[in-house]
Amino acid sequence: MSLITIIGRGHSGTRAISHTLYASGVFMGKTINRSGDKVPPESMYEGARVFARHVQCKVDSNGTSRR
Repeated sequence: MSLITIIGRGHSGTRAISHTLYASGVFMGKTINRSGDKVPPESMYEGARVFARHVQCKVDSNGTSRR
């Protein structure tokens, strides 16, 4: 079984991606509200906190690449 994780800022297109995956038959979790969000989000937030330790940001707050 493969794991797909979708993480992004608000208004970045994550909902469009998750809806496309769901419509394609990808299991997106047991509890989903009408917007396609996982409910309750607490476990998801904890997962994001754990994952964030391993992600290096490559842009500044203006979206400019930091190389």
